[in-house]
Amino acid sequence: MNLSSVKQALKKRTNPRRVAQVKRTVAPLLRRDLTRLGRWYGTNKAAGHQMYTPLYERHLESLRRRPVRLLEIGIGGYGAGVQSGGSSLRMWRTWMPKAHVVGVDLEPRDFREPRICTLVGDQTDRDFLRSLVAEHGPFDVVIDDGSHVSEHIRVTFETLFPLLTSGAVYVIEDLQCSFDADFGGGPPGTPGTSVEMLKSLVDVSAQGGEVA
Repeated sequence: MNLSSVKQALKKRTNPRRVAQVKRTVAPLLRRDLTRLGRWYGTNKAAGHQMYTPLYERHLESLRRRPVRLLEIGIGGYGAGVQSGGSSLRMWRTWMPKAHVVGVDLEPRDFREPRICTLVGDQTDRDFLRSLVAEHGPFDVVIDDGSHVSEHIRVTFETLFPLLTSGAVYVIEDLQCSFDADFGGGPPGTPGTSVEMLKSLVDVSAQGGEVA
């Protein structure tokens, strides 16, 4: 199968829901290679300078075939309508064939696809996050690909991490934003950044404490 020709044909289609259906039909053929699968769905996790998919394969392989609950904050496709974005949600749904995938964003999405649920919510709203876990969790995987603002990352982590299942994986993407003033960051050592939060967790662990 020539995937490039299939992609070109899909680009000519104007119905996002129909395009998603066609992609979902082909995607299982690519399931063994997360990077290739991610590129098929068009997520930046599998392209450019990010290329997170090899790391995800390494750290999530043990959970791959389990009936896990995966939460991703940030759906993408901003300002393009309720059927936009969701490329990584679809990637996870295909690569983890028993997973229940939940996506959260400030903007509404309406995919109506198997094993994908999308919700409108603010990652800094602790009550919303707790209700999210109560209704759709507890989560085995959390991926924070939301605002990238350090304060937001801290609130989300502080709320969700204690509520994870045993052995869960918590991922914070794009940590380079911790050094960017536009995201509430600054030079190394700047108090309150997401990287400084992670450093403090390493210190706690090194001293024999528990992250809670």
